[in-house]
Amino acid sequence: MNISAPKTILPTEISSFNSDYHGSLWSELKQLSQANLTNASKWLPRRVGEETEVYVSRLSKLTYNPVYIEMLCALKKGINKGTVSVEGMDIAPVYLVELAGELAVLLANYGSCWLSYDSEGVPYPLEPSYICDWSFKNGSLQWVKSHSFRLSHDNPYKVSETLEHYQVWTNSETVLYRYDNSSMDFKIVSKTPIDAIPFVRVTVPDEQWLGRVCYTKLRQLIGVESSLTEASSNLYIQRTVENSKQLPDDDLGDSYLNARPDALYTSNAYVYSGKFSFAEASGTSIQRNLELVKVIELQIKSLLGLNNEVSGNSNASGESKRYDYKDHSEVLASFGGHIVQALSQILTVSQKQSVTVDGLREFELDNLRSMLEIEPMVASASQNVTSASIAAWYLKLSSAIAPGAV
Repeated sequence: MNISAPKTILPTEISSFNSDYHGSLWSELKQLSQANLTNASKWLPRRVGEETEVYVSRLSKLTYNPVYIEMLCALKKGINKGTVSVEGMDIAPVYLVELAGELAVLLANYGSCWLSYDSEGVPYPLEPSYICDWSFKNGSLQWVKSHSFRLSHDNPYKVSETLEHYQVWTNSETVLYRYDNSSMDFKIVSKTPIDAIPFVRVTVPDEQWLGRVCYTKLRQLIGVESSLTEASSNLYIQRTVENSKQLPDDDLGDSYLNARPDALYTSNAYVYSGKFSFAEASGTSIQRNLELVKVIELQIKSLLGLNNEVSGNSNASGESKRYDYKDHSEVLASFGGHIVQALSQILTVSQKQSVTVDGLREFELDNLRSMLEIEPMVASASQNVTSASIAAWYLKLSSAIAPGAV
């Protein structure tokens, strides 16, 4: 399909965003996946009637639990334990496995991402926000469009300025538009002929979009963790108490203004008739929050079958671990199916010939079981292998049997 690019175009005509573009949510999920919560008030909303001073103090205690990041890392680690095969192109399978791990993290966090390739035809991943709009027809991409702000260096005698850009790719050309402040429209900066759209969109079903599935639980975890931090910081604050005596006028904050002459006010307690007294928080809310944190962590981990990979529970029974590995492997394989299909598509486009990528169905997760299976072979080969190599292998086996003991 031929699409003619106009020389100029109005902002209202080019500034379209696809209905599946979730810019705001993706931005928040990126913060969660990188532990970089830039706006504390976004994650800890102000309570009804909460005074400014109290709210500011609470914001300063924003706490983020890294369980979600650990889970994404475990997903990438698991994918990297798989294998792939390639037909129709000479490319290192190891690189594709590493790329698959990055794609799995993007897909789990954002629900979708893009693949493109460099001048050598080697694929690389892009976050979903890179492309703002696109169109499919009969399953094939017709065009894609990106939106960005770039620094303009056109005139050496003027101060550089950041200008809005849109770039459009079709099956015949790519056109870059830049906003013109004087005419208040977008003008063509460059136009380059191409023979194919250098992008492939990769998606997973909604139930595999971990970021959206976990989003509310992660917000809950942030709230509970922050409350836990706040409660812990107040645990040993001394409270103003007068042994079985009520403070003057029952106004704790201003009692020193009209206290009895023999009651001396200090910053954190009263000295009354020569006696000093204070009370500490009981800590029951802290214990309850700790229990709730553990519950939420387990709920988040179970969403991807990663209990065994993330929890580090070396005391679990072999049968229990086997089921955990099975669940984890099934989750990895479900991501792997979408990834190898996308890799086949992008390599076919970049190489201009049919390329097939297969694999990512089985993953070497239970290292101990595998090592025990080959241990007789290692023992029988000991005469042909250096003693240092044999010792190193058995040290690794010991570490797998009893993590942390070696």
